[in-house]
Amino acid sequence: MKHTNRTKQRSLLSSLVLAGTTALCTSASADVVRLRSTDGTIDMQGNLVAFVDDYYLLQTALGDLRVAANRVRCEGAGCPSSETIEADTTLIGSETIAEGLMPLLMAGYATSQDAESTVATTANAGEFAATLVGQQGFGDDLGTYLVSSSSASDAFASLMDNSAQVAMSARAISDDEAAILSASGAGDMTSLEQEHILALDGLVVIVNPSNPVTQLSVADVARIYRGEVTNWAQVGGPNMDIAVVTSDSDTASVFNAGIFEGNAPTNGPSAFAATDSVEASNFVNANLSAIAYVGFAFKRGQKPLTLVSECGIGTEPDAFSVKTEEYTLFRRLFLYNRSDLADPMARNFIN
Repeated sequence: MKHTNRTKQRSLLSSLVLAGTTALCTSASADVVRLRSTDGTIDMQGNLVAFVDDYYLLQTALGDLRVAANRVRCEGAGCPSSETIEADTTLIGSETIAEGLMPLLMAGYATSQDAESTVATTANAGEFAATLVGQQGFGDDLGTYLVSSSSASDAFASLMDNSAQVAMSARAISDDEAAILSASGAGDMTSLEQEHILALDGLVVIVNPSNPVTQLSVADVARIYRGEVTNWAQVGGPNMDIAVVTSDSDTASVFNAGIFEGNAPTNGPSAFAATDSVEASNFVNANLSAIAYVGFAFKRGQKPLTLVSECGIGTEPDAFSVKTEEYTLFRRLFLYNRSDLADPMARNFIN
């Protein structure tokens, strides 16, 4: 889906939105859809009365709302069909990077190029296309990046078969993965030219805001996830059973490394197995007794717990403690590329 010059569209945006709202809000054929953001901050349902210039026009109990398509995913039979994305460069991997960072990074990169990032979601969950339009959105297309949320394993496999130019990973590449890629001619994946530390991310242990517990020792968190502690009263909280939430494999590996020194808990009960941090956050919001671990960017209204070390020192999950690597649960976020990367769009973005 190549975006052409949008000058005329932008000059007509106000009149199109007004006309669409006036003419279509009374339409009996409007379909009920659900709009949800990947970070969990937007979740609304209503009649989709129009889709105009990358904005959903939704009729809800609160009135007619206009929501940018780059902020949400549309769910329901009435959602507009997605066209095939013709991407120039593909990035695949960690949902923390793909959904938490990339929309902002693409916008920032576009600004550095005197361009604007026009975002369109696709039919696939956790995937969007960012087209850079020159002259601050009024010039020619500079190219389209397709950003797809998946696992680190999928990301490295995509580098292997050249279906993606950049791999996004919430963990360092394993020795086996690096060896296989090297044997395929991808080069030394741990070299400075191919392994790039993008950010530091803290995992946050969260509970429902109504839960009076504000801190836990690392040992108590381990006991909860092993199933040895099953009631909040055992760790100074109210008398209610603990609903344990687990998360996706990449996030779980960081949690296990910090809490269990790399060994996954055995026979630990799980009230809910979340596929990603968004699902984990939403479950905690809806359940008073829940506990979960999520990436820092996906904490949305829940209470983050202070973690107390075996020395009795409590560390809050904030930017300073993560940057100094004093916080127990932190991870490095990476971008990887092959040594024979020839795509100038990918290379320029990485640089």
